[in-house]
Amino acid sequence: MSDSTGYTHQHVRTAQEIMAELNGFSSRDSVSYRKQLEELLGSVGDNVKINFPFYCCIGKLIFIDDFTLINSHCHFMDGGKIFIGRHTMIGPGVQIYTTHHPRIETKDESEIHYGMEYRPVKIGNGCWVGGCAILLPGVEIGDGTTIGAGSVVTKSIPARYVAAGNPCRLINPVN
Repeated sequence: MSDSTGYTHQHVRTAQEIMAELNGFSSRDSVSYRKQLEELLGSVGDNVKINFPFYCCIGKLIFIDDFTLINSHCHFMDGGKIFIGRHTMIGPGVQIYTTHHPRIETKDESEIHYGMEYRPVKIGNGCWVGGCAILLPGVEIGDGTTIGAGSVVTKSIPARYVAAGNPCRLINPVN
């Protein structure tokens, strides 16, 4: 069975197997670590560090640029693509969701049906996403922006701002 991204359940099983190996790895074995990251992800730049445990659905829909750090216990639900720019830091426990479930109207009001859509999430260059922040489907974080810990990002945030809260709001520009 295949979804609209073209990935089959076999891809998900493979991602799960790779993550099980990675989550048990010692990052001291840098050659094996790098090889496993390249096998799991769509692309992985130079000097990328992911602290484990790390969780994702497919893996191949995640694209990480150079000099990026992803801290432990992050969950990337990559039914759609996730792009993370250069020199970006992702705090521990961050969750990124790309799957949207719009409600589908039915003739019988007692039934509720939900569809499935994928909306990419993009995080720019030089960003900081604080611990336990949640990024919802379709959001874009502009270059040089800081997202406060625990924020729920429901809408795109422009470049060079500090933003925080639930829902996440602009606090002030970065000088």
